[in-house]
Amino acid sequence: MITTTDLTKVYRSRGREVTALDGVDLHVREGEVYGVVGQSGAGKSTLIRCVNLLERPTSGTISVDGQELTALAGRGSALRQARSRIGMVFQHFNLLSSRTVLDNVELPLEILGVSGKQRTRKALELLELVGLAGKAKAYPAQLSGGQKQRVGIARALAGDPKVLLSDEATSALDPETTRSILQLLRDLNRQLGLTVLLITHEMEVVKTICDSAALMRDGRIVESGRVTDLLATPGSELAQELFPVGGVPSAEDRTVVDVTFQGEAATKPVISQLSRTYNIDISILGAAMDTVGGNQVGRMRIELPGRFEENVVPIGFLREQGLQVDVAAIADGPRVAASTTQLLKEGAK
Repeated sequence: MITTTDLTKVYRSRGREVTALDGVDLHVREGEVYGVVGQSGAGKSTLIRCVNLLERPTSGTISVDGQELTALAGRGSALRQARSRIGMVFQHFNLLSSRTVLDNVELPLEILGVSGKQRTRKALELLELVGLAGKAKAYPAQLSGGQKQRVGIARALAGDPKVLLSDEATSALDPETTRSILQLLRDLNRQLGLTVLLITHEMEVVKTICDSAALMRDGRIVESGRVTDLLATPGSELAQELFPVGGVPSAEDRTVVDVTFQGEAATKPVISQLSRTYNIDISILGAAMDTVGGNQVGRMRIELPGRFEENVVPIGFLREQGLQVDVAAIADGPRVAASTTQLLKEGAK
C-alpha cells in the first residue's frame, strides 16, 4: 500500500546541508498498522511528511495504493486527488479555534467542493464513529486533549482515505487517553480496512497496536519487520526495546541468558522444567510480559550456574521448547561469544 524507494531528503540553508532521510526503503502492507519508531532527530517526521508530499523528497520515489506520488509533482489537480486518499492526524490537533467541531470536520469536504447538506451528513457520521456525536456544536477550547484528537481523526477520515498517517498523535496526551486513542485507531483500521502508518518515540504505542515496525536512526531504517518476527530475531534492537529486561551476573562464573516467550510457550512452566531436568539452580534477574497483537509475549533474563560451555545443553533444551534464546552475558567475554554457534552445534551432537 505504501512503498518508498531510496528516499532522500536534504535540507540546505546558508551553505550547509543536513540529510534528514538517507536512502529510506519502506514497505507497508495493505490493511496493517505500521509503526516507525526512533529518537528525536531520527527523521521520522520528515518521512511521514514526504509520504503525502507535504515535504518534497530530494530524490527517490513514493508510491501509495499503486500510484507514484513523486511523478505527480507540478500536476496540481492530480496531486490533490491523490492526497485526498491519504488522511493525516497531527500531534497538536491543528483545529481551527473559530470553528465548531462540526465545521472543523467539514473543512476538507469544503475544499473538495462537497455540497453543504452532504458535508454536514458526512461530518456527523464521522463524529459518531469517533465517539463525539454530542460535541458537534462545541468549540475546540471546550474539549479535552483526547476529544480534540478524536476531532482530528474524524477530519482526517472526511475524504474516505485508504491510508491514515499519524504524526506523534498521542505524544501530547496522558496515558489513559493515549490508550483510548490507540484503541480507536485500531478499531478504524479493522472496521474501515484502513492502512495506518504512524510515527512515535514511544515503544508502548508499537507494542499496543502495531502489526509491523521499523527503527529509524540518523535518517536510515536500521531494522524493520513484523513485530512477532522481530521478537523471534536474535539480537533485535526493537525486541529489546519493546521488552527490556535488566540484570547482571552475580559472579564471574555465571551465564546470563535472555529468553523470549510467544503464544502457547508463554504459559508453559519451561524454566521450572529446565531446573528439574538438569538439577540446576536458576536465578531470574528480570522479566517483562505483555500482549502483542492479541498474543501473550514475554522476555526473561535468567542466570545459569557455570560458564557458557557448561550450559550448552540446557540452552539447547530451551530452544527445543520453541523459545528464542540469546546469550546476554558470558564469563569468558568476546572469545566465547564469537564461538557460540559452534559450541551449540557441538552440544547438540
